[in-house]
Amino acid sequence: MKKIGIFGGTFNPIHLGHARLAYNVYSNFKLDELVFIPTKLPPHKSEPNASAKDRYNMAIITAQALSQSGICNFTVSDFEIKSAGVSYTYLTLLEWRRRYPSDALYFITGSDIFITIESWQNFMELFELTNFIVANREVSFEKVLSTIPKELLGRVTNFRAYISASSKELMSGSIILYEMDPVKISSTVVRGQLANLIGINGIKASFTEGLLENVYKYILEKNLYEGGAMEGLKLLCRLIDDKLGEDIVSFNLRGISSITDYLVIATGKADTHVKAISEHLLTEMRNNGIPPLAYEGLTEGVWVCIDFGDIIVHIMREVEREYYNLEGIWGGAPKAE
Repeated sequence: MKKIGIFGGTFNPIHLGHARLAYNVYSNFKLDELVFIPTKLPPHKSEPNASAKDRYNMAIITAQALSQSGICNFTVSDFEIKSAGVSYTYLTLLEWRRRYPSDALYFITGSDIFITIESWQNFMELFELTNFIVANREVSFEKVLSTIPKELLGRVTNFRAYISASSKELMSGSIILYEMDPVKISSTVVRGQLANLIGINGIKASFTEGLLENVYKYILEKNLYEGGAMEGLKLLCRLIDDKLGEDIVSFNLRGISSITDYLVIATGKADTHVKAISEHLLTEMRNNGIPPLAYEGLTEGVWVCIDFGDIIVHIMREVEREYYNLEGIWGGAPKAE
């Protein structure tokens, strides 16, 4: 039985934090292959984003650099970039399970992302398709365990326990908490630094911190990352207000989180109201040239999460908002102006 690692993300841009996590997981879990899968990203006209092609190319540069020793087997897939419609983790994992019906799959993610697992499409079915390796990020493992659905707690183990029971390794179903030394770098930090350096002669050529040298050269050659997400944020908040969304709060996570630049939270009075707000957002943001990267929870309308790349929005009923307390997690971040 082969062991395949799956590392998805916008990789906007891919940096040494991604590379370090990939290498450590590959080595410590003794994987046979690890594939980077860049996700789609909305083509914001003024956003500091790279195109899907550029992000894919930067991932290839990184995978090749990591594989040069001959010890590691890193690849890159354009499966999600080329897929029609919205990218769902569920659909990607269905495809990888089809490709590897008898092998063990390991989906690599961060604690800050896994904490929202209940809002993912068909989230319980994901554990029939893959194991999850959850690396420590801004959100503690204690917070993860107190937030994820109780029915998942029996699947949780840590790296040492999982490895010591290697004879019981499964094709899917485990949640493995994987602790690493903190990686003090994120794509948002790198983008902010690059945006400040682009066009400043004599300075930008000296910036390589956090990036593989060839990735940095690619960014300079393509003149990537100029602009900001503020206009999209203002539009999004106005659209929520149009549908009478309540208690709209937005946080500026630039330089703080590796997930996104801005986080927006709003409340709907009932599941029908949550759906109405979310559908309005999806339609009007698309009409303004900002289609979603992904969204989850629209069918139920209890908690809808929409990922617009540099902006992530959570529309929730009041009871879910109070229970999950996302403001408590990000309350130390400055409010977006």
